[in-house]
Amino acid sequence: MRIKRRNGLVSALLGLVTCGLYHIFFWYQYGEDTNWVCRDDRKMTQNYIVAWILSWITCGIYGLYWTYQLASRLDQAGDRYNVHIESPVIFTIVMHIPFLSYFYACDVMNNFADAYEKTAPQQTESQRDYYDYTGNTTAQTPPPVWPTSGSNPNGTSVNPNGFDFKSTMEDVGNNLKDKAKEHNITLSLHAPYFISLSSLEAEKRDNSINYILQSCDAASRMGADRIVIHSGSCAKISREDALELAKDTLTRARKTAVEQGFEHIVFCPETMGKVNQLGNLTEVLELCKLDDTFLPTIDFGHLNAREFGYIKGKAEYEKMLDEVENAIGHDRLKIFHSHFSKIMFTNPGGEKKHLTFDDNQGFGPDYEPLMEIVAKKDLSPIFVCESAGTQDKDALTMKNYYLSVK
Repeated sequence: MRIKRRNGLVSALLGLVTCGLYHIFFWYQYGEDTNWVCRDDRKMTQNYIVAWILSWITCGIYGLYWTYQLASRLDQAGDRYNVHIESPVIFTIVMHIPFLSYFYACDVMNNFADAYEKTAPQQTESQRDYYDYTGNTTAQTPPPVWPTSGSNPNGTSVNPNGFDFKSTMEDVGNNLKDKAKEHNITLSLHAPYFISLSSLEAEKRDNSINYILQSCDAASRMGADRIVIHSGSCAKISREDALELAKDTLTRARKTAVEQGFEHIVFCPETMGKVNQLGNLTEVLELCKLDDTFLPTIDFGHLNAREFGYIKGKAEYEKMLDEVENAIGHDRLKIFHSHFSKIMFTNPGGEKKHLTFDDNQGFGPDYEPLMEIVAKKDLSPIFVCESAGTQDKDALTMKNYYLSVK
């Protein structure tokens, strides 16, 4: 399912010219989108049409309650999606200011849409039934490697439509492994975007460990030996406290992974693009110091975005790579993991959306200086291109340029 993006100005004008009818439709759809975004909390935001009627009956009191409950769910979901919203109280107040409410509501949900669609697979309607936010199924959301809602006679997992997830995922893993070997492709796996190593809630941190373990299992089956891990948000606590929570969570995850036979899987904490996310370069390197096997995932587009266009050329790249070497040594610098794309950003928020090399809208960073430095230093990192829809084309462009300066 795609979360609908909306324009605040257009929504406000439609609400005006329809004498408020669009207002009802807007908030009805907003409630539905909230149910989808927050579906793993097993709660449900009430149909807005019902809430609107009850609000009239109670002289607006129920409307305040409805908005506050919706805001609370989004606030909690923000930890998983690394999306920051104001407190539920402020959200509720702003939502009852004419016209301004549309702009703020659209901005919040658009941020969730960007975060969700960056990593989540597109869902069909039948798949949406499986991840039913009403709690009518026993599915977990976000889904484990092999979601289960029952068993067939031979004990393998099936969903409500009778689809055998586990056997299918095993086949997919084996096929990926065989194809990668055939074409000499190195595979890595990105752990779920829902992971929050630094959440204030112990249950969410424990769930994050489970997602990491499931990622280790999936990576092992498909022949990948690296998993990329997001660290989470620090919007509600200090960066120092968030880092300590993340260290504890990641340490426990690694210990359990080794106990379960996944010692060959390398954890790769990623640098993040939004300012309120834990994951600047120094913080990621601190996480990598927890275990000699950890490698940083240096997303240069993220670092450029969170520092509002910091990377201008070779000097900035050199400084970053020097920091990596000083923190964890040359051996790990030589084989670091990396994501690369040009990213639109805002000040003070940071990352807004991924772009392509051809349609970069003036945003960086440029890949050429980095490829020249990597070639000069004789480094052997793994680069994953994350351009918006042109990953293969732009990855080949980077590769060809690297080979031309090697």
